[in-house]
Amino acid sequence: MRPPSIQVEPVSTPSLCRAVAPVFAEMLAHYHRATEDVGAIERFLAEHLLDPARTVEMVVARTADGAVLGFASYAIVIPGGGLAAELFLKELYTAEAHRGLGAARALMRALAIAARDRGCGRMRWTTGREDSYKAARRLYDSIGGRVQEDAILYAMPREAIDALADSAI
Repeated sequence: MRPPSIQVEPVSTPSLCRAVAPVFAEMLAHYHRATEDVGAIERFLAEHLLDPARTVEMVVARTADGAVLGFASYAIVIPGGGLAAELFLKELYTAEAHRGLGAARALMRALAIAARDRGCGRMRWTTGREDSYKAARRLYDSIGGRVQEDAILYAMPREAIDALADSAI
């Protein structure tokens, strides 16, 4: 089978939020955070991606006929090393039915273009250590990504956020 022609574009319209929502739902299920309400996902995406004051951006990889292959959400943050910004990739997800077609590489290329165009000194992201992430790590290695051994990733669940926010100074 010949790989499809892949187009990458920003998720910047309600119709693109609607198109991405089912793949977003698949991603949530993949991470065991499933929701059946694709309409709620569509509203969530629109709230965070269509607001002019947004702090996160998303690009979508689609075939020429509009089928969604995957998406990547990211933010430009500072500092990113010296006086340069950094593109932080929060999530890259390719729909299971479309893996191996080049969508993830196309998304990473689009992010590299965005990082370069916005003056970023680097891109940063995380990935899993489990065997199920081997293909992702191979891609990241092949495009010039380097494992950063000197960093530890922290996450704070909502309960801890609330406890800290409500605590005394």
